[in-house]
Order: sequence, then C-alpha cells, then structure tokens
Amino acid sequence: MKVCKSNKCTGCGVCVDVCPKKCVELVTDKDGFFSSSVIESLCISCGLCKKVCPANNPNNINKIQSSYKARRKNKDDTIKSTSSGVATLISEYIIKHGGFVAGCGFDENLNLIQG
Repeated sequence: MKVCKSNKCTGCGVCVDVCPKKCVELVTDKDGFFSSSVIESLCISCGLCKKVCPANNPNNINKIQSSYKARRKNKDDTIKSTSSGVATLISEYIIKHGGFVAGCGFDENLNLIQG
C-alpha cells in the first residue's frame, strides 16, 4: 500500500506522525528524495495516513485560515527590522511582564551565533 503516488510525496512526514501503529516510514528513493513506505504486516488499514497527506488533499494546501498584519508606529524601528518592528515590540512586552526572550543569528559564514 502507498500513502500517495511517489512522485507526489513531499517527504513532510505527517503520515509517519499520524500512524497509530507506527508502520509508516520515510525512505529515500534512488535520487535521494523522501517517500513514504508502509510496513503492510503492521498496518491496520485505518486510512489516517492517506487522509492527512497533503498530496492526496490538494484543495487543503495553503488555505489561509486567518491572517494579521502589523507594524510598529515608530518609523525608524520599522525600517530597521525585517518584521516591521513587531518582533521587537512583542519581545519588549514579554520582558516587561517578567518573561525571557532569546535570539540567534548568523555570522558572515552563515554559522549560527547566539544573539
């Protein structure tokens, strides 16, 4: 049994995660791409893997449930930030209320650094 057609599999692994018997696994094909594989001797044919597979449900892909947009009122903060200053604003709020905010970035060689 196949979860979806091999050439449609994105390798997302949602079929692996949803399987109650843990009989779905991701394997690599000859080109190195992931594809789902079912261990049929363990499968109970519940169909959950096929039901959640985005390749089998193309109408559900990229449906926006809701979206929001925001930007900081201070124009200088907005221009300096990739999030229009919103990430900084949220971080300031969290810290003000006793929370902790951590960050990281990349150096010129794309090595992860603590911020």
